Amino acid sequence: MNLLAQNTNVIIALTAIGALVFSGYSIIRNEQNSKFQRQHNKLSVKPIGQISVGDWQDRLFVGIENVGSGPLIIRKLGIFSAGELQSKHLIELMPKLPPFLYWRNFVREGIEGRAILPGNILNLVELVIDEEFAQQAEFRNSVRRTLGQYEVRLEYEDIYGEKVREIRRSLNWFVRHWNDSNEEKKR
Repeated sequence: MNLLAQNTNVIIALTAIGALVFSGYSIIRNEQNSKFQRQHNKLSVKPIGQISVGDWQDRLFVGIENVGSGPLIIRKLGIFSAGELQSKHLIELMPKLPPFLYWRNFVREGIEGRAILPGNILNLVELVIDEEFAQQAEFRNSVRRTLGQYEVRLEYEDIYGEKVREIRRSLNWFVRHWNDSNEEKKR
């Protein structure tokens, strides 16, 4: 006890130094944890874009789908043929509609900067027909042939403004029936 009483100032100084070292260590660890948390937050809200197509007898569509966990923000969209930009809007490249037939869905303007929430799809063009009517079925086939000429390119970013990636998808899926027929004729 006598030793403690004689060295009170030394003990107070050592305690203060220990508290300072421990505080410094805590601040450093807190900064590291904050950095890891920010990185985790960015990764946990990552959009994953894909260009989806649908080709049925009564319905055709081309859309941008977000299968990720965060909002997808469209930076740039282009429709290409033979490597050349044809349009920013797929609807502008489609054949003229016959009377009494309408596009169910399409995007003509304001695509850049648009956000797609996780699990949602933005249809660039969507056509629904009644295949019982020959004129509508002919138009559907005309749209298929037109779509088959193009490639869609999409550049998008996450909510932090960081470019995630650029994706491309050829729309030659729509002409697969005609391509298969041509290959059979060659044999």
